[in-house]
Amino acid sequence: MDNQAKSLASALALATLCGAASADPEISSVDGTLTDESIIEILGTDFGTPDSPTPYFFDQVDQAWINGDKVEAYTSVADDSLVPVGGSMPWKDNEGSVYLERSGSFRGVRNSVYEGRFSGNDAWIGDPAGIPDPSAGDTRQLYISWYFKPDYSPTSSDNGAGGSHKFIRVWDSSGSSPDARVSWTQMHLTYDGGGPSWKSFNGQVNQWNRMELYLSLDSNTINARVNGSNLHTINNFSEPQADGLVPRLLGFDGSGDAEWNNATWQITDYYVTNSRARVEIKSTPTWSETSVGELQIPVQWNNNQIQFRLNRGAIASLDAAYLYVVDENGNVNQNGFPLCQSDCPSPPESPGPF
Repeated sequence: MDNQAKSLASALALATLCGAASADPEISSVDGTLTDESIIEILGTDFGTPDSPTPYFFDQVDQAWINGDKVEAYTSVADDSLVPVGGSMPWKDNEGSVYLERSGSFRGVRNSVYEGRFSGNDAWIGDPAGIPDPSAGDTRQLYISWYFKPDYSPTSSDNGAGGSHKFIRVWDSSGSSPDARVSWTQMHLTYDGGGPSWKSFNGQVNQWNRMELYLSLDSNTINARVNGSNLHTINNFSEPQADGLVPRLLGFDGSGDAEWNNATWQITDYYVTNSRARVEIKSTPTWSETSVGELQIPVQWNNNQIQFRLNRGAIASLDAAYLYVVDENGNVNQNGFPLCQSDCPSPPESPGPF
């Protein structure tokens, strides 16, 4: 994308932001069989029209959804094995300390997680499949969400933990010399155009923490949240040479002087798309950023109709679950719409607490 095209894209984005505020989405009906992965249809108004409603990548470990296609690359891989990468696998890189774990407690109905086991200062996987080449200009914004459970305090100094330790890196290239670099660490968020933004990780040890990261080259914004609470809000993110963005690594990339031996983290439900537009189900009847939310898998989306594959995740009972639509501008229906209208299914047995 040349500089003139970039300028036009930025101008259009600013014009949209400066225009009249759009209405919140409103759901009028829901239809479908409430079983995992079944197609659910919702009708209503003001859902928005995202360019690519289907997530690029939604990784539930033993199965992943890559641009809408279900991939079960790891189901035949033995428990306690290093995560295989490359080729047809969902990930292209494993630093060497990330394993498949299928014993213990999990989130909701799933029975597998990624587990990082430190043998020094690093434990991460990188380069998820399905993300467009950033040079095409389709990923000028990204919304990323995942669940992260450390058995150690990322902010502790007990491990000689000087320096910055990265939960995630987002670049404008999958190579080693990017123009745009964003790193969310245990103590700050570093980015091009300003910063860093100094705030320490405020999640919980030995608990599942929802991590969310939204980035936009056009509106120059970054927002990072932990368990629904804003941690970093940035409005001067700028890299004129960047055409798009791509997630590079996920896990915990420790600084060279830190030793995290015998510590572990677990990760699941890694979701990457190019807009804030998404469908979530929650167990709360009104929207709350801090309540547990399960991302759904859209397959079709227009302003008045959405079809998605059901992902119940850690929602214990669908007869007390509520639907929420978030549009590409971040607007959401504040009152949830009941997911179950009749003949609600019984809760499944969970493999463990979440």
